[in-house]
Amino acid sequence: MPWTLPRDAGRRDVQRDTLPRSVHLFTSTVASCAERKGVARARKNVQKVKLLRGTVPHEIIGVYGAGRVVLRPASAGTGVIAGSAVRAVLEAAGITDILSKSIGSNNPHNMAKATLNGLLSVEDLSDVEAKRNVGVKDYQLSEKE
Repeated sequence: MPWTLPRDAGRRDVQRDTLPRSVHLFTSTVASCAERKGVARARKNVQKVKLLRGTVPHEIIGVYGAGRVVLRPASAGTGVIAGSAVRAVLEAAGITDILSKSIGSNNPHNMAKATLNGLLSVEDLSDVEAKRNVGVKDYQLSEKE
């Protein structure tokens, strides 16, 4: 079964930096019924993804089962370099430039779920500051050092 985006993913009014919290595979005798079930379930569980200029802010390793996906930030113009299941999740999130490597299992279900786990585990600078109770300025080196 090829990994594709829902029909409304290319529309302009759909927010591009959000993803459902889980990946499901629905089956039905009619393909449109399976797609409708999947899209309905996904719309109920949408969560924001933290991006930085169309890519991830730092290197991420997403894990699900035996599958691991390494997601690395890329410079502008690189594009999405990923396999089919990982590419579908990254494009649905609105990521335009990223490098990825699949390690371990090559099962597309595990790869999609590992990608989703990795993207949802991204922390931005304000989250880290709040968690550590220390500002970024405390870690910056002075010009003399």
